[in-house]
Parts: sequence; C-alpha cells; structure tokens
Amino acid sequence: SLWAWLLGLPFDQTITIHRWIGRLVFIEATLHMVLYFTSGYMQFGDMFSVGKYRVGLGSWVALLVVFITSIERLRRRKYQIFYTLHFSFLFFYLFAALHTPSFHFYGYLAFGIYAFDKLQRIGFGLASKTNVEQISVVGNGEILRLSIPKPRWSKPQLGQYVFLCFPEISRWEWHPYTLASSPLETHYEVDIKKLGDHTTKLLQNFQAGQRPVVKIDGPYGKVVINPRRYRSLVFVCGGIGVTPMISMLRWYYLINTSEDVAAKQSVHLAEYIYFVWVVDTRATFDVFRDTLLKCMKRSQE
Repeated sequence: SLWAWLLGLPFDQTITIHRWIGRLVFIEATLHMVLYFTSGYMQFGDMFSVGKYRVGLGSWVALLVVFITSIERLRRRKYQIFYTLHFSFLFFYLFAALHTPSFHFYGYLAFGIYAFDKLQRIGFGLASKTNVEQISVVGNGEILRLSIPKPRWSKPQLGQYVFLCFPEISRWEWHPYTLASSPLETHYEVDIKKLGDHTTKLLQNFQAGQRPVVKIDGPYGKVVINPRRYRSLVFVCGGIGVTPMISMLRWYYLINTSEDVAAKQSVHLAEYIYFVWVVDTRATFDVFRDTLLKCMKRSQE
C-alpha cells in the first residue's frame, strides 16, 4: 500500500488508523448537518428541494452505509456484503464535491492518491498471478495446505500474512492468510481451515488435487517483538492460529541447521523456546506434528 510505505507503518496499524479516521469523519459530517438544522440556517424541506443540500444528504447517506456495515459484528458475519458496500465511500466523495466547491481540492487529491494506490496493487496482483504448485488436504479434511512459488520481488518477514484471490472461486474476493513458511524458504505455505463460505468453497473445489490459479497481494504485517533479541521465547497459540509461530520455528530450524557459518553468526538465536499450543482435536495437532518433532530433535542434539 502506498500510504503504508509513505508513513513507514505496518499494514495492521494503517487499518486501525483508517477505522478511527472513518469514525471521526462520520461524527464530523453528522454534526455539520445537525448544526445546520439547529442553527435555523436550513429548513427540513430544503434538504429535498435545494440541489446543494440534496447532494449533501446523499453524501451523508453514503457515509452512513459505510459506517453501519463497518460495525464489527456485521462485518465479520457478512464480510462480502461489508466489502461491497464499503465502496459507497466513492459516492461520499462525489456528492461532497458537488455539495461545495471547497471540497474539490481535498476530494480530488484523495481520489487521485486512492486511484494510484489501487492501480499499483492491481498491477502487483496481476504480476503475481501464478499456479499453486502443491495442494493437499490435512487435518481430517478440514485444512487445505497450499504451496505457492514466492513472487520474485517478495521479501517476507517473520509472522506476516498475504491476501489471496482465487479467480476460479471469485475474481473480486481477497482474503488474508498467515504464512506458515519461513522467510528463508522459496515457497509460501498457507494452511486454510474450513471456517466460512469462502474456505468451504476452496476445500470443495480444490481437494481433488487440481492446481488452481492464485493472485497474491502482500506480504503485510510483522511480529510485535524482534525474536532475535531474546535469550528465551514463549510462544502461546491456539488452533490454526499457530501458523505465525510455525513460521518462526521453521526460521530458527533453518538458521540452526544452515552450513553458512556467517549467516549463523549474524543472527542471535534464542537458547530456549517454550511452545504452548492449545488444539481442539488431535487431527489439528498432526498438521504441524512433523515440524515440531524436527525442532525438538534438533534441540536435543
């Protein structure tokens, strides 16, 4: 994202800032309209009969749609509806520009930055379009494991995630998945658990072993701490949320078993790693059993 790069912020933090700015804009726009009524500057009938106020109302309604569908409970239950209606913000900008010339500069500038950012991300998505190299179903048929060649420009860090789009399922749906692979590996590994409509479709369509086409956006995010700094680490995770921890374990294992002495000396490795993982079934544990056993065996050598 252009804004994330300009501000030097991880993607997660830009989302938090985006949400709070959105709430603030909604409150300010609502107060702007209410104060016009209470001050007597505008009558209720003017809202529908005067063109300036009519488009102003349209701008506020578009903002109201964005605000209501962004409520966390609705967003999580009906994500695709939220995602589609979120583009109502374009009508907010359009009607606000028609409402007052004072908004033209800010509206056109914001739209220009947004359009550039969107085109840039679409370009990266098209350039990263590739076939899934390996696909398997693990965890008693509940988890789809994908191995995807890393894009040439990709420089993933520990604990990151990518947005994936499967055109065979939907050309417009992008969903985030944490990488279980380490930054040192040549492929992304993504483990997708069947939790909703989209993930169910993925399992149903691709469990036969066919290799789907996928588009990649990212990676984004980073771990809160720098694991290279500490002598001891405690990893606490639950269910399929283990994937960022698995990524770090693989990184430690590959560094530790590397024959490159210079690479080993350049990284401070933790002496102790305590791994706490709560799972609901044995099948979930077996998904990453081999990785855990390899790391445990290496730690005893």
